[in-house]
Amino acid sequence: CALPIFQDPEYEVYKTGGNDDGTFLMCYKDWRTYFTNLFYAIDFPEEFHGRRFIGEWNQSNAGGFPTKSDDKTWAKNPQFLLSLKKTTELFIFLGQNDGRLVKGEKFHFPNCIHPVMIMVQQVTSHEPLKRYDHAKTKANSVPKEYREVSLEVKLSPGDYMIIPW
Repeated sequence: CALPIFQDPEYEVYKTGGNDDGTFLMCYKDWRTYFTNLFYAIDFPEEFHGRRFIGEWNQSNAGGFPTKSDDKTWAKNPQFLLSLKKTTELFIFLGQNDGRLVKGEKFHFPNCIHPVMIMVQQVTSHEPLKRYDHAKTKANSVPKEYREVSLEVKLSPGDYMIIPW
């Protein structure tokens, strides 16, 4: 029962000896009794480079999820081209407005927080995608109705389209 919840053998080795570093062990059953959420932080390396895109979804550019009957509307979603010259580890983050900041909005913030996800598709041209193609998908997050959704992925050199939907 006394095993660390997350253990990366390369970086994290639990050592006994009374270190006062905030590390503790807890049985998973007990954890589920006392906690409902787990958040973790990423310690980005010094050579980390970031890019920020600010935009919005509205009726003109919200294509939604692809459906079998019509995946053409999916192509209306924003698309961000990424060209990689070397193998790269990406952390992609998508945030929605915080419903607590909207006057009169109540938890679960149905007018502000919507189901979203992030997808990365490999592309052969720099043109926006016209249709959803599952075979080109290299990674995607799980659709969530959360304020923030993220995706970590390692990609080989090439061209990719990042599509929030």
